[in-house]
Amino acid sequence: MQHCPFKLFPNLQCKWKDIYLLPRKVTVDTTLRFFQYKLLNNILYLNKQLFTFNKVETKKCSFCNLHDETINHLFVDCNYSVSLWRDLKDFCRPSLVLPDLRSQSATFGFFDIDPDLFLLINHILLLYKYYIYSSRSSKTVSLAALIRNIKKVFVLEKQVSLRNNNKIRLFNKKWRKMSLNEFST
Repeated sequence: MQHCPFKLFPNLQCKWKDIYLLPRKVTVDTTLRFFQYKLLNNILYLNKQLFTFNKVETKKCSFCNLHDETINHLFVDCNYSVSLWRDLKDFCRPSLVLPDLRSQSATFGFFDIDPDLFLLINHILLLYKYYIYSSRSSKTVSLAALIRNIKKVFVLEKQVSLRNNNKIRLFNKKWRKMSLNEFST
């Protein structure tokens, strides 16, 4: 294990291989993979950095406009994202219990969770982060829109998996908790 260079986590011992492989394990979507890569390499430029480059007028959060827009604020501390994660957790219950979101998990992913839920929960987390990031220009987030995005991924992965018996088993294992609620319709 190597010492983690992220200033927010000075005492964290990272398994970098696992952290960098996580997006490849949870999704085939190259946009999501590249998004997470940029986040991990601190090149996901948000308003705080963009303001320094004179690309935006303010370094404040695109949603709350109260605090500097940083990775930690945008995905964990902003009232908009906190509310969205809470609503998503409520939506998924009781079929799937999403863990509380902390700075470390928002940055790296969830690693200390049930292995049977590892792929699904981390995929949902990645979709959540990308949705928030992509919604910055509209300055609003919506549980319904996030659910639609997750459902699109569910349907797409199901269609792809139906072409291969081995993939259908993997799909069923990954999504079995979600197929109990609205995603199966």
